Amino acid sequence: MLVKPMLVSYIWQWFVTFSVAWLSAVGKNWYVYFILMLIIGTHPFALAVVVHDVTHYSANMNTNSTDFPAVQFRIARPTDKLAKVVQFYEDGLGLRKLYSFAGHEEYDGVMLGLPNAQYHLEFTTHKSGSPCPAPTKDNLLVLYIPELEKIAEIKNRLASLGYPEVEPENPYWKGKSVTIEDPDGWRVVLFNGKFEIE
Repeated sequence: MLVKPMLVSYIWQWFVTFSVAWLSAVGKNWYVYFILMLIIGTHPFALAVVVHDVTHYSANMNTNSTDFPAVQFRIARPTDKLAKVVQFYEDGLGLRKLYSFAGHEEYDGVMLGLPNAQYHLEFTTHKSGSPCPAPTKDNLLVLYIPELEKIAEIKNRLASLGYPEVEPENPYWKGKSVTIEDPDGWRVVLFNGKFEIE
């Protein structure tokens, strides 16, 4: 007499299990069917599916966001050595000068593309002085360059201007990149490869 109710219960558990798996696969709201599972009760596999889905959702919730409104990116830094800094980044590193200005509220400045205006650097100097030594040797501008020969060209070009390769502070960069200090002591890393999220 108990076989039939047990069989019905077992079939119902697996029905809910695969329903949960399907909902998880198509990306429905996990918290809805999680609550339903707790109320109805189901096979442990379904709970595992939900836990995996919740973990995956939490780990990736920020990587696919398109809500951030910025359309351009600038890193701005003062310097008392504007001419030398521009020479380092334009002539040595090879960045393109996008814009320059002088006498703007006692500021002079230059903008250099990485490689264009979408991502760019700005260096400014004030009439009263703009010292900006590097805070530490771990403050880095990392440029990912897939071609090893291009890194060698840049390295040699900067060395000819008086900026040789230096030992990286963090051993992670050894053997896979070239580290060079600009006139203010800020470090640029030429990394052989590209950054990828696994």
